[in-house]
Amino acid sequence: MTETTQRRSFGLMLMGATLLMWGSLPLQLKILISRIGPITLTWYRFTGAIILLSIFGGRSYYSNLREAWSKRVWMLLLLGGVGLTANYLLYLKGLEHLNPSTAQIVMQTVPFMVLAGGILIFGETFAGRQWWGVVFLLAGSLLFFNQKFDKIQIGSSLATGIGFILLSAVSWTVFLLAQKALLRSLGSRTIMISCYLLGFVILGPQAAIGTIFELTPMFLVLLVAVTVIAVVSYLAFSTAMRHVPATTAGLTIANIPLITLFCMTLFAGLVDQLPPENLNTLAYSGAFLVVIGSAFGAMRPAK
Repeated sequence: MTETTQRRSFGLMLMGATLLMWGSLPLQLKILISRIGPITLTWYRFTGAIILLSIFGGRSYYSNLREAWSKRVWMLLLLGGVGLTANYLLYLKGLEHLNPSTAQIVMQTVPFMVLAGGILIFGETFAGRQWWGVVFLLAGSLLFFNQKFDKIQIGSSLATGIGFILLSAVSWTVFLLAQKALLRSLGSRTIMISCYLLGFVILGPQAAIGTIFELTPMFLVLLVAVTVIAVVSYLAFSTAMRHVPATTAGLTIANIPLITLFCMTLFAGLVDQLPPENLNTLAYSGAFLVVIGSAFGAMRPAK
């Protein structure tokens, strides 16, 4: 096996691990929010992420930040930190009303929001095949929600959940675009630690920190798991990106909703906090179309 093949295999293995972590994460979060409020849960995750990232790259963080510090960097870090914090909170608010797989389907709007932001802000181009991504996303979404059209009414729990997830997707897009601009001056770990620190400060006064002492062992394990996943999955993904093409990474990550659906098929009904999906064939077909659309949206135009 050549070195290139080994590097690619290693990258694909890391991509697979990232896919499993991000695909199963919504189920763990759905269970946790039954005992921990969104603000407190997010604060715990940010605190753990700061500690872990400081261990992995704390020394370079301060020197990198000092060398690149400017008003532009400060403003972008503020924007990215607010975007990341809002994304975490709004996603959890959406999960209070939706099943994990539904939330993941709605989040597949992110690649297209990032694409639109890239065109408006960075002057990127829009490839013809990405229009097919929009078509697949819209068609797939209609099929996925075919059993729920009568429930999508203003003020309904389903509509409220979808609204929160869409706002979460917008916030995530803001963070990603700010991060893209910051990568010209800062390392990715420096950006993440800075954004987590900002969220830690913003949410600290409102977090019910003592909640952790009231959790059962199962919930404590889940809390540690979702905190570790926030860091390990990010490190695994960024490392994998060095070994596989960006298109491969985009196509792999587009499959996250299918992993979530598979996990829900296995565990829904067995855990009180995970009600069964009861999806029909059209809904499953719609999920596949959404994934295909997301994959097209993640493809970069050929140069």
